[in-house]
Amino acid sequence: MGIDVNGARFLLDAGHNGVVFDICATLGRQELFVSAEELRMIFGRFSLPMSGENATRVAGSQGGKRYAESFLDLCGAKQIVSFDNSDYESAAVVHDMNREVPGEYHGRFDCVIDGGTLEHVFNFPVAIRNCMRMVKPGGHFLAMTPCNNFMGHGFYQFSPELFYGVFSESNGFSVERMFIFESRPNAQWYRVADPKRIGGRVELVNSAMTYLLVQARRVAVRDLSDITPQQSDYVLMWDEKNPSAVMRGDDPVISAFTRFKGMLKGNLRRAARVIPVESLRTPFCRPWYEPYE
Repeated sequence: MGIDVNGARFLLDAGHNGVVFDICATLGRQELFVSAEELRMIFGRFSLPMSGENATRVAGSQGGKRYAESFLDLCGAKQIVSFDNSDYESAAVVHDMNREVPGEYHGRFDCVIDGGTLEHVFNFPVAIRNCMRMVKPGGHFLAMTPCNNFMGHGFYQFSPELFYGVFSESNGFSVERMFIFESRPNAQWYRVADPKRIGGRVELVNSAMTYLLVQARRVAVRDLSDITPQQSDYVLMWDEKNPSAVMRGDDPVISAFTRFKGMLKGNLRRAARVIPVESLRTPFCRPWYEPYE
């Protein structure tokens, strides 16, 4: 669990785009995997002052590990509360996210940050509901989470549709921004489309470890006892009562052509949206992904 160059950039970018960090919760006590030089580069990207001395202080060792509290302070955090299943890294609150979080933490935080924890929690529906309940109305949930080529890293790797489905209006949330990038220091970020909006699955076939960045805002207080989303393309098919349009096969490499031929028989226009020809040239193709600077 930790904040690297892209994670640090994401948090600063989120603050630049309306996220308040005043009272901040982190899932796990976040480590900081950013050098002093990288800190100065990232802050310079947002025209924010960062002296060499301050960068060295923030990036410096703290008890053998570099924790991220000093960085979060620079993001505007006035209070940081870390949650973990163990006190081995001196988390502020020892709590197993497989279980319901105590009511005293509901609606308490301006920002809840997952920097690489949820994929390790077996009971994901309970864990994500905990995060949603902890966010104040008007506050934000931020995630930096694995989405492709991380098999064995944790229990799960996540798809964009999962977050679009969970952080929906019916659950009192709105996904304001979602990005995807391949894990490297100078990675190109791409905005990720909502599958429901484009009328098809947002898929990815690539060979590099790939992350999602999620910024979701709590816009209303809803009953979160049942947050179960349905996959949007199936909902569309059920609504249209068009079984011939059901996509067959789960492996996008092996079955893409078979699915494409099948969908041509039912709805050519929908097929063109779901399997763009551009995907043959780049994994980050339109209309699924748009470059973000």
